[in-house]
Amino acid sequence: MGVVNRRDFLLGSAAAAVAVQLPIPAGAGAVAPVAKPLPVWSVGTPGDYNYELIRAATKEAAEAEWYEVKGYDEEEREHYWCEADRAPHALDEYTGDLDSLEAAEMAGWGYVCGRCGYEQGPCDWHAIKDQAVCYECLSLSEWKQVDPDRYAEMLDELLFDEYGI
Repeated sequence: MGVVNRRDFLLGSAAAAVAVQLPIPAGAGAVAPVAKPLPVWSVGTPGDYNYELIRAATKEAAEAEWYEVKGYDEEEREHYWCEADRAPHALDEYTGDLDSLEAAEMAGWGYVCGRCGYEQGPCDWHAIKDQAVCYECLSLSEWKQVDPDRYAEMLDELLFDEYGI
């Protein structure tokens, strides 16, 4: 550590004394309020796998957005109806893509399997490499990845069936 001479000490003290007296600009240090994200709605036709996650202030706004996304004009809206329900509140804070499988999983939706094309209930599929895959289509190695306990059971069953172990 170096020695502080009298001149450096006085200059430093004077600078500190002057800095305290300077006016603080308006808004300095003030944090702008963060806008709360709009709520997420699960919108679609009950019984169909045509749901969309939509951010909107109201149920009516979410339904209107769904009709726009689907490309329905005013006349077609009479024949194709939709319902909007609040998605799980965890999705309100979700910053990812609402069209992703992760968001669909969070919403508790059913999905169409990307391999066999069958509709699956909300608990009957997993996201594998950006694709919804039903339990019937999952390979043994994919089971190891998504549910190690079920993988162990399946391996035991396979060994018993094949080798009697």
